[in-house]
Amino acid sequence: MALKNIKGNKKNPNAGKPSAQNRQTSTAGKDVDKIDMSPDPNKGYAKPTSPDRPGTALPRNIQDTKAWRQSQAGLQNLWTNYKQALKNSWEQMPREDQEGFITRLSQIVTVGVSVLAVMFVYGFLPKLIAIFAVPAVLLGSYWAGTKVVAPIILLQFESLLNEEF
Repeated sequence: MALKNIKGNKKNPNAGKPSAQNRQTSTAGKDVDKIDMSPDPNKGYAKPTSPDRPGTALPRNIQDTKAWRQSQAGLQNLWTNYKQALKNSWEQMPREDQEGFITRLSQIVTVGVSVLAVMFVYGFLPKLIAIFAVPAVLLGSYWAGTKVVAPIILLQFESLLNEEF
């Protein structure tokens, strides 16, 4: 190794720069480094081929594979069938059960929101107040879900509910 060609050598100002044989001039007249990283064809390297499409190169992205397309189509069919099953069961459900379902969901959402709100302030409440406030908030949210939220949602979804006989 020639120490005089080390980059940063003050005695040789051209040290560390690419030599003329490794430079090529572009059409704009600027010097561009020429680096060839392709495998040597004489070494026996071959491009990997796709197992589901012989003679073609491997896909550059997993979303280009046959397995991805098949699984995506399968999941779309699964989701479509699930939505259709929910729609059929909703249409076959009597109106009383539909109203009960909406009321139950309203209770779950309002109690869940109140639990999250209590979690944010519970650490700041004195223990004596927390003992009485937490059950009061939970009962209040259950009542609000049943008596306030559910009737509003039932009015909004009136056109989707089955007719009473």
